[in-house]
Amino acid sequence: MKATRFYLIVPIAVVLMAAIYTGCVSTDQAVHAAGLQGSEEKQFRKAQTKTRAQGITLGAVVGAGVGYAIGGSWESAIAGAVTGGTAGGVVGEKKAKVQGKIMVTERDLDSMIAATKSKNASLRSQVSRISSQRAAYQQKIAAAKKKNDAGALASIRKEMKSTLGGVDGSLSGASATIKDNNSVSETGAKRDLLRSETAKLNATTKELQKERELFASLYNSIDV
Repeated sequence: MKATRFYLIVPIAVVLMAAIYTGCVSTDQAVHAAGLQGSEEKQFRKAQTKTRAQGITLGAVVGAGVGYAIGGSWESAIAGAVTGGTAGGVVGEKKAKVQGKIMVTERDLDSMIAATKSKNASLRSQVSRISSQRAAYQQKIAAAKKKNDAGALASIRKEMKSTLGGVDGSLSGASATIKDNNSVSETGAKRDLLRSETAKLNATTKELQKERELFASLYNSIDV
């Protein structure tokens, strides 16, 4: 009897070791993908372990009950526990992977939301700046034309061309961000927030594009 029990316990140990190993690898991948550190990482690992343990435990308990009901012996109960624990481990692992995916997705969305807010703030500053620059250049251009100062006009044109290049770069970056954000298929509160911030960025982009057109028109009015 003891030998029989020993050989039945061995599979349980193998199941547990396999589940632990697979779980560690899966959790490590999720931690790396989400960029978790410190207390946040510890909390996530604890939740992952709990999810897997619950799956194995529930499966083993149910399996043991079914095994004993069918075989009517301690050995059949152990065999059922092994089978149930294995099945429960698979279910627990799948659930843990889903949790990991959710964590990674939410971290990605948080990063995208923060980047969109930052880019929008940067573009709003640029809208204000280029508007002020355009007003200043109007005065400089008028003064240079009044003096018929070709050198000053050439210098102003060079400066304005550089400014236009910077604006074009910002518009290109904003368009790429909007396109990436709109390609996100997840649903939920954070996706809604990302959509809201993207709409704000899109509106600011249109404002900057309009200012760019006015600035370019002034730039093209310089005849040197």
